[in-house]
Amino acid sequence: MGAIEFADSKDHPQLQAADWAAGATRQWAQQMAGGGGDQFSRDLEPVTRPWLIDGIWPAPVEG
Repeated sequence: MGAIEFADSKDHPQLQAADWAAGATRQWAQQMAGGGGDQFSRDLEPVTRPWLIDGIWPAPVEG
């Protein structure tokens, strides 16, 4: 089994992208959970929602 390796994002561009993605999803999810938020948070939805719904979170139940 692999081990977790920690690294500095200034040395690894992939970590910079992961940091941005994590921050964007947190910003959007926080405004969604709290009801409201600012326009920037709402504007993140088209980008972040597909990463989370059917990705990390299960799809909402329809019907």
